Amino acid sequence: MASKGLLAAGGIFCLTAAGLIIVFAGGDGSHTGQSAGETDERIKRVSGSSVLGPRMIFDRLSHDFGTRVEGDELTFRFEFANSGSEDLVIQRTRFTCACVGASESVKTVQPGDSGHIDVRLSSDPGGKKANVYIEANDPAGIHILTVRGEIIPRISVQPQYIDFGEVRLGGRVEREFAVNVTQYEEPPYETFDGFRFDVSTDALEILPAAAERSASKQNANSLQVSHVRLALNVGATKGRFKERVVVKYPYGQKMLKRYIAVRWTAVASLETSPESGFFAMFEPGEAVQDRVEIIARRGEQFEILGVSCDSDAIALDVTPVALHSHYALIARPKRGILLNNSIRGTVVVMTTDEHQARICIPVRFLRRPIYSESDEP
Repeated sequence: MASKGLLAAGGIFCLTAAGLIIVFAGGDGSHTGQSAGETDERIKRVSGSSVLGPRMIFDRLSHDFGTRVEGDELTFRFEFANSGSEDLVIQRTRFTCACVGASESVKTVQPGDSGHIDVRLSSDPGGKKANVYIEANDPAGIHILTVRGEIIPRISVQPQYIDFGEVRLGGRVEREFAVNVTQYEEPPYETFDGFRFDVSTDALEILPAAAERSASKQNANSLQVSHVRLALNVGATKGRFKERVVVKYPYGQKMLKRYIAVRWTAVASLETSPESGFFAMFEPGEAVQDRVEIIARRGEQFEILGVSCDSDAIALDVTPVALHSHYALIARPKRGILLNNSIRGTVVVMTTDEHQARICIPVRFLRRPIYSESDEP
């Protein structure tokens, strides 16, 4: 029986009267992850050589990368041939997610010729399954190529969230976190010399002390652990803060990153009660005063060195409630002053506390509005 042999890049095609036998042979498959022993699985027999129009035939429609490590190059080559009687034209490729991409070796394939499509899967950590939809002028319809794989992180951090809790103004606290490197390669293993740490605020500091390093075997992979200390230096501003640490690790042409969320609440070692300061409403000629207490939050000892007010109309008295830890301040109009108008000012308290040597307390004595019957609607 007469037959015709076609030699093309990446394979040999034998055309007979009974059909088209496609043998995808040749090459070492180094970029596909396949060995020469898998060649038999890539032999396809296609019946009906008299098919009119283009016909796209793939050697396989799926590939499983298995378990790989973040940063690996994940590319597989799907080979195909045109078993039809007319030119095959690839019109468009679509993807199920941004984690996959594809590129074809040729857009137009003549009858009996072959081509290939390289599919790339993202090596970001996590389990992945993605489809590539190949739209061509093949009457058989859309061809679907599927790739999957389980990607384990090359680096990880523990914990991913650090909460310093309440820290007093001017205070300093430290915490420890670990950076893990997972490797499947043989020794020598990677070192920690390439790690970089970025912090989102000057209040956070990566301590320059040498990190502790350890390595242990776990199944077929090596897990290296580096313990790093993070210091928090709280400033003079009270409030809740949300920042982060970025751990960077260059691998090949990529920069792998991990994030640690950092939270804390900056509190004063001395607190005023009420926090709103001195406040009172009065009617013209009415006597008025208000009381504010200054209390040490955690039993620290302090003394009040002096008090003053930027309003000449306000008199101040200081009374110890608990010596060296609790004081009461009384603000009132000075003797002989009859209030007819509102008074606003700021009381400044000087203390022996190293982080709150100066406390400012607002004063608001407000005249109560007087309504007449004519004001009623």
